[in-house]
Amino acid sequence: MDTERYQIGSLLLNAGTQEVTREGEPVPLPPLSFSLLLTLARSAPNVVTTAQLEEDVWSGLVIDRGTINKRVVLVRNALREAGCTQDYIIVVRGTGYRLSVPVQRLDESATNGHGPAPDMDVPAVLPEGIEATPASKNLRWMVLLLLMLVLGVIIGSDLQLFEERADSNSASAPAVAPGFSGADSIAVMPFGHDAETGEDTYFAEGISRELVRMLSNYPGLDVAASASSFALRDSEADPAAIADQLGVDTLLQGSVHREGERILVMASLLHAPTGRTIWADSYDHPVNELFQVQDAIASRVAVALRIPLDGNLAIDSRAASTGSIEAYTLYLKGRGRLDQRLDGGAEPILLALEDFRAAARLDPAFVRAHVGLASASFLLSSHGPKESRAQWLERAEASARYALDLDPGSAEALGVLAAVVAWRGDPMAAAGLFERAMERGIRDPDVLHWHAMLATSMGYFESLLPVLRDAYRLDPLNQLLGCSLAGSLNFSGRPDEAMVILSGMDR
Repeated sequence: MDTERYQIGSLLLNAGTQEVTREGEPVPLPPLSFSLLLTLARSAPNVVTTAQLEEDVWSGLVIDRGTINKRVVLVRNALREAGCTQDYIIVVRGTGYRLSVPVQRLDESATNGHGPAPDMDVPAVLPEGIEATPASKNLRWMVLLLLMLVLGVIIGSDLQLFEERADSNSASAPAVAPGFSGADSIAVMPFGHDAETGEDTYFAEGISRELVRMLSNYPGLDVAASASSFALRDSEADPAAIADQLGVDTLLQGSVHREGERILVMASLLHAPTGRTIWADSYDHPVNELFQVQDAIASRVAVALRIPLDGNLAIDSRAASTGSIEAYTLYLKGRGRLDQRLDGGAEPILLALEDFRAAARLDPAFVRAHVGLASASFLLSSHGPKESRAQWLERAEASARYALDLDPGSAEALGVLAAVVAWRGDPMAAAGLFERAMERGIRDPDVLHWHAMLATSMGYFESLLPVLRDAYRLDPLNQLLGCSLAGSLNFSGRPDEAMVILSGMDR
């Protein structure tokens, strides 16, 4: 019986051995990435819908489009590292994905696995009336040129639509500073406000946190965690020094003025090394249009940074949140209070719990409010009296499972549930839940820290290091992550590297 094998451009994929090679050299792909490439090969040259990918690659799990997009980016990056000079996977806007190179199903005699298939340079789908002729180099170049022009039109139209969506304030969006070639890292500083109440502080800083979350969805853009950028809110250092501490090239700054039923948000994007303003704008809207304002800022920042845009990636903060501004404001306040627990102990967690409860009462389907309840309850199991630990764990699990009933793809809910299961003494089940949260692109520093604690307790130091290094790179002032990374390095036989981390935390 023949082994299922495919020639995909210059790649050879062997389904039986779960291997991909290029010119005889292995191309390392994790299981999910391999399954995605195999699914696309089986359907080539046809489009594979996102629903089909969910079924074939994620085994029926309910996931969001962002998860699929991030996996596609991982496959593209792996193929580039293997020497492939073009993107093998292209987006068919609003539908799914397909391979952009020729795909041939092989029998055992078709190839020895050490060379590309014939005519690998010819696109998988040729324009009508054109035949692929191996001897005709001019024809190949004409076809490739035509394909590049078509792709240019598609990408250009996606960019135009994206920019049109970003401009919610006027008919013409402010221009990006000329001569700026783009950047791949950013820190969102806490937005200021001109009121003296704590409510306005939570509201303004909450918008900043949301922008961190939204910008983190863009593949290829490193976004400093809010825990680190907010730690420098009162720093007197210049922008270049702040950016250096956070390991980024650009800073997003802003202010929020709320008066009655209107809100004025001003935002500016700064190139830290030069001090140059790349983009700036202001948004004067009714408070109930806050979601559109956040969408517009995130979109304009992505355009200004020259982030490659995916037609399937749409910014919509309301879709991931709630339609109630009142519930949303309470949620932002609760998240801000949770960040105060290192200094305030249990008291800010209890106050955050009440904020999340109030938000959930206003909108019972507000998934992130229920995740907030789960997180606060889990934290109280360790910050509160020992005799109430079991009760808080039960409440945390109930809230996390309820959030998952509302949204089975919630990475945040999976992360909190994993922490609860780990605390109750079932490490293998917890590890599986954490893995599912990681597949969905979890970026919450608390969840990453809880994952690190579990992996450390199980002795998985080496496999944990890449995750911790990446998390600590994005959150360099987070001492919990720093300690977890240093501990894992030490247990992995790298005490010198651990000391570098710990020494840096003392400065």
